[in-house]
Amino acid sequence: MTRYAPLWLQAGSYAAGVDRRLIAALWPLGTVNGMAVSAGTGMQLNVAAGSAAVPSSNNTGSVLCVSDAVEPVTLTAAPAAGNNRIDVLYILPRGNDLDGGVNNDFIFAAVAGVVTTGVATVPAVPTGALALANIAVAGGVSSIVAGNITDVRPTYRLAVPQSLPWGVAWGEVPGSRKVNTSNSAAISGPGAIGGMTLTATLTNNRQYRHCGMLTIQNSAASSENQLFTYYDGAQTQRLLASQQLAGRGSGFYISTPFNGDGASHTWQLWMASGAGGGTVTALGAANLPAYMWIDDIGPVPGTTGPYP
Repeated sequence: MTRYAPLWLQAGSYAAGVDRRLIAALWPLGTVNGMAVSAGTGMQLNVAAGSAAVPSSNNTGSVLCVSDAVEPVTLTAAPAAGNNRIDVLYILPRGNDLDGGVNNDFIFAAVAGVVTTGVATVPAVPTGALALANIAVAGGVSSIVAGNITDVRPTYRLAVPQSLPWGVAWGEVPGSRKVNTSNSAAISGPGAIGGMTLTATLTNNRQYRHCGMLTIQNSAASSENQLFTYYDGAQTQRLLASQQLAGRGSGFYISTPFNGDGASHTWQLWMASGAGGGTVTALGAANLPAYMWIDDIGPVPGTTGPYP
């Protein structure tokens, strides 16, 4: 057992990792204020000034990263025409006591996704990094525009007040709600629905449910619409709905339970066309939005809090 020196005692001394534990206590899931990603010139993206509390790669708390000016990040060249990929722009703290390296700083960088002729998937970011934006990179393009950028910055508030007992549900996880008011690209599937991706670290020993609510339309009559929940790229649940008329939508609500483990994971909604063929589109409009969110539904039975 390690008994750490209390913070801020007169003439006290303690390791940087103790400060990181304070930051993690305030923002246990990580958070970003500012640092919005926008299109620059060509394949360059611009990250606005801001701050981020990033959970460390060695589970010793969170690192507070602050930038006071625009930072450029240049993506690798687009794939050949007919292909596409998704890149992720992220922030990554680096430190000798974090990763054993020689750098004591943080960087903005991007990881390129797998090139495909089908529906591209979101790549994983490096351990200890926090995703800021997903970027759809079409084949043969020479520049990125605003419509290619999906904001995925987590914006969690301060830690849940301890007036909320560990043994009760805490409700919707702050910052987990995703809303899409634009039609998705038509696919036969299965494929991810645009804007319905969340990467987050959720509290260990808490129970959650991954929820989605949207309408899917099929181009073919007497066809089948399918909606899936995905966890770290693997399917976790599937719902089916029979559609009798072409162009008529099927409304879905889906809810998949899971347990938090204190590690970073990614949740998505996918869709596909089943029996009857056709292509599917997730409908979106100002008066018909698609939603995704995560609810905290209480502690795993037999566990105690607040942060095991």
